[in-house]
Amino acid sequence: MFRLILLSVLLNVCLSDKCNVDLNGVKKKWSQRALSEPFETEDALSSLQDAYKITIKGQEIPVLCKGTVKGLEKLYELDMDFNGIKEIEVGAFADVVHLRDLHLNKNRLKHIKAGVFNELGISILRLGDNEIELIDQTAFDDMPNLRIIHLNNNKISAINKEWFKNTPNVHQLTLENNLITSLVEHNFKNLQGKLFFYDLPAWLNIDLSGNKIATIDPKAFDGLEELGILSLDKNEISVLHEDTFKDVGRISWINLTSNKIRCLPQHMKHILKADATFLENNPWNCTCLETLQQQLKWRRLTSKVSISSDVLKCKIDDLKSTVRDVLAEHE
Repeated sequence: MFRLILLSVLLNVCLSDKCNVDLNGVKKKWSQRALSEPFETEDALSSLQDAYKITIKGQEIPVLCKGTVKGLEKLYELDMDFNGIKEIEVGAFADVVHLRDLHLNKNRLKHIKAGVFNELGISILRLGDNEIELIDQTAFDDMPNLRIIHLNNNKISAINKEWFKNTPNVHQLTLENNLITSLVEHNFKNLQGKLFFYDLPAWLNIDLSGNKIATIDPKAFDGLEELGILSLDKNEISVLHEDTFKDVGRISWINLTSNKIRCLPQHMKHILKADATFLENNPWNCTCLETLQQQLKWRRLTSKVSISSDVLKCKIDDLKSTVRDVLAEHE
């Protein structure tokens, strides 16, 4: 039976001027769940070798040096959120062959270097709420087990279309609340749309909400056979090309709420191909919106496209205008 070790570890060992942690060199006391009193590290280390999960939080660990985590052959989950980490050296996690879930949220990382995560068996990589501005082109290559990657709440300005070579199993990519301004041709070319885990289907979900995306190349999503949920809400999108999503076979949901869309192109078959498309809270041209509503009814797509609140707003604005005109006539 797996053992959950270390709800909190207090580390105070300096290996060098910049490295403040070595999980095999702990000299402080730490406690194990179900023990009411802390016990000394010498006794704890033998149990640490069998740790399934380790949590270290609230420390000042500016650099995770090469060999920081070593000799923990059974470690499955490592939670190092809230530690002020600014840099991770290549080889910091090289000796943890069974590590699958790595938490590095809410640190101070700015640069994700090539070689730090490559060829690790990680399935879930959590890098949210950092200060990431730069990600090396090959930083996420050769990670065959990677399924979920969180990069939300950082300072990423672009998605490199060369990311994720030989990393074919990603089905959740979260880039919410970054500084991305555009999506280029074949932006996700190394990812797959439909995947299978234990013979069960899973679809790629991409969260790009809360960025600054203004332009989307019509071929940005080419190569993705299917998509699950595509979140593009809270961006700066004003124009969508009629061929956007053309070569994506199937999409479950597209969220385009809270953008700057005033009208859709006349030929909108590909734009509205998802099982559900959310378009509300955009600054619609009311004439264009009325035309869209009529086309949706004619094509029997009304139930698949959400625009009802904006249609109501246009009707209210029209009514207000009529009332103003009537009052002006009687003055």
